[in-house]
Amino acid sequence: MTLGPNDHGQCDEPVDALLRTGTGPCGVSPIRETTLARTIGVIRFRRHVRKCILAASLAGCYAAGLATAGLQTRARHEAPSPQAARSPSPGPRGLPRPAVAPARLSREEIVRRDADRSLLERGDVKKATRQYALYLKLASADQRASSPEQDSWLLMALKDARSRELKHDRVKQD
Repeated sequence: MTLGPNDHGQCDEPVDALLRTGTGPCGVSPIRETTLARTIGVIRFRRHVRKCILAASLAGCYAAGLATAGLQTRARHEAPSPQAARSPSPGPRGLPRPAVAPARLSREEIVRRDADRSLLERGDVKKATRQYALYLKLASADQRASSPEQDSWLLMALKDARSRELKHDRVKQD
């Protein structure tokens, strides 16, 4: 029994030929090995490219987030123009408010004016909400009544929510 190829170029014992280290079936091994090596190289290259693209996109998203946060911080810290600081604050509907001396204003009116400025001039809804809530705690029953010609949209919404809470509490107590 011979272990090498016979006269026709085929192995006598296919199992023995497969068990030999480093070679497959006679005449087929070099083609398979080169094909496998090329395929593995292409697959590894594509995997590497996908990972690089993913890393680059994550880095781009991170940089965009940092840039957005920087723009918002810069906008918050900018001082209002001198002309806007000197002009009287307009009313909720854009009507100018009558000039009232600060010494004559009550505490709740001062809080309300600050809330109006926060909302209308600075656009800071969170701060205005906190100030309007304080105003509603300090205000009398007449001042807590909704008046669309004098109140801003936020104050009207807070007054409405407060009245609903009070109605709900009364129903719960009964």
